This record gives sequence, structure tokens and C-alpha cells, in this order.
Amino acid sequence: GAGDRHVQTFAKDGSTDEAGEVLSISPAARRKAFEKVELPEVINLNVGGTLLTTTRTTLQRDPRSKLAFMFSGDVPMVRDGDGRFCIDRDGRTFHHVLNFLRDASAPI
Repeated sequence: GAGDRHVQTFAKDGSTDEAGEVLSISPAARRKAFEKVELPEVINLNVGGTLLTTTRTTLQRDPRSKLAFMFSGDVPMVRDGDGRFCIDRDGRTFHHVLNFLRDASAPI
């Protein structure tokens, strides 16, 4: 149902099932997944296929926001083939979020 949660089991060999779901992860990979990641100041984003560039400072402007958490370096982030950080949102409107974080003005 809507409240169900998917739980993955981790073992030694990093194997996957036929659907490509990760069944296990090595202890070294698990440690690496929880290490703090050093993020660059200039951040290249792929937001729903729209390519945007901003700064880590802008993304962390509101320390209570999900973006600040995502770009804290404390959580692993998905990257596309060109190394851009992926955010699964509507890229056509995401620039409004960035502009609000930059200068606290909402679109008219």
C-alpha cells in the first residue's frame, strides 16, 4: 500500500537480482556510501533534463531545506553521465527555486 516501505538486504558480494535490484553491498562500499563527500563550489545540475549551474552556497542558503541537506556532502547524490547532479523535478520551473534562494524574490 501507500505506507509500505521497500527494504534492501546487504551482503558481501554486491550481487543483484534479475530486475537489477541491489541485493548486497561490500563492507568497503557501505563505508564509502556513508563518508562525507567534498562538493565543489560550482554545482552543475541536471533537473528533469534541464541543465543548470549554481553554487553550493546558493543551494545551502536555507539550512532547513531539502536542497541544503542534499548538498551538505552527508548523503550520496546521483550523477548523470557527464557528472551533473540529478534532481528529479520539473527543470522548466526549477530556476525559480534557484532565483528565490539567490535573492529571496518570488516570480511574479
